[in-house]
Amino acid sequence: MNKNNRRPAAAPPVLFYRFACCIVFFLYFFSSFSQCAVAPAFPGCTPAGSIPLTDGAVINAGTTMTFSGTATYANVTVNGGRLIVCGNLSITNFTVNSGVIWVNTGATLNYNGGGALVIGSNTSYYNWGTSLFAGHVILSANVTVINDWYFASPFNYIIVQGLNSWMVNNYRVDCGGFMAWIPSAPGCLCLGGNSWTTGNYFYNRTTNSVVVPSGSACLNIRQYASNDYPVSPDPGLSVCVPSGINYSGIPNWGSATVNTGCNGCLVALPIELLSFEGRIDGEAALLEWVTMSETNNCRFFVERSQDAVNYNSVGTVSGAVNSTAMLSYQLSDPTIVPGQVYYYRLRQQDCDGHESYSSVISLEYSTENEDPEFIGSNSGNGDVQLMNTERISEITVYAASGQQVMSSRKESRIDLSGLASGIFLVKINTTSGKVKTYTIQKL
Repeated sequence: MNKNNRRPAAAPPVLFYRFACCIVFFLYFFSSFSQCAVAPAFPGCTPAGSIPLTDGAVINAGTTMTFSGTATYANVTVNGGRLIVCGNLSITNFTVNSGVIWVNTGATLNYNGGGALVIGSNTSYYNWGTSLFAGHVILSANVTVINDWYFASPFNYIIVQGLNSWMVNNYRVDCGGFMAWIPSAPGCLCLGGNSWTTGNYFYNRTTNSVVVPSGSACLNIRQYASNDYPVSPDPGLSVCVPSGINYSGIPNWGSATVNTGCNGCLVALPIELLSFEGRIDGEAALLEWVTMSETNNCRFFVERSQDAVNYNSVGTVSGAVNSTAMLSYQLSDPTIVPGQVYYYRLRQQDCDGHESYSSVISLEYSTENEDPEFIGSNSGNGDVQLMNTERISEITVYAASGQQVMSSRKESRIDLSGLASGIFLVKINTTSGKVKTYTIQKL
């Protein structure tokens, strides 16, 4: 047979098949990002069969350990089991091989050992409180981190370097830098609506490493970016960079909206949401939120779900349109029934129709163990008396600028006499793991 007449019969079908498979995978992959991953319902601070955490504990598969109160432990290892944090826990030698970690609303997990925390394969980390890390945070393969409040490695990197690993930020993440490293997958940084992610450095080694499935989110990079591939397919990603930022090669932010010369996420987002909290008030759910500023903000929709997937609006509150002052809002939902867990979020709508979403909070309507009120008499001169102090685990006070002006574990009063007049936000973490917020005015 003449070699020149030989027909490579198998090659075209094989190539076509491979090409078709790639297209199907591509469409499937990006259609799967209809929303960022949602954490499952919180199991409670003392689920059945759980035992208190001890210093030096090794939490193996089938074991659940819980922590409340305030303590510093030298050694804790999560080795396939569950760790539930409902207090203020500091760990100087923390090993995470696999398992599940929960940080409850109002709780703090502070890893201050200084070395990198390598989160081992097949680990889920759900943060509704505050998670602080003194070293790098490295996500191995098959790791899911879902942050619904504050997750920070202020002087070090958050590094995704494993396949099927996801860093989900639904509120605020601060870090020295973020790396979508090899072999991380597209969408390894998923940002919920109205979330902030701030870092000094940004390294992108994966096409479309950052996704914003709905609304708008802010990525604030302060000093340096190395974008080997397009960063995001979503115009809802607002990238905030200073005018003097350094780049490695040509900046390639993909379809993101780039704001050059801005110094923070306040420029990129329509509102600065300081808090979104909920509590059971009698036989209703009371939703309360505070904004630090608003730009073109027409209204808020309070949306409710019973499965954390399908949401329906339960009420609307008008926004201030434009404001640079701290404003408080609330809405009562009287249509709840006892024994049911409800999930709530805010849907914020600009006057031009653009929308963004807050992080999700959960409430369980129970007739038992309700927290009382904590703010007593307010003289107006900055001396506020507290009630039921035995039910308070922490008090934090913020000025209208957003600056924290007070933080304490146990106090019988709030003394703002040395501060200028104005409106202050008081955030109280209760011993039952809930959070209550109040606004007080000093004349």
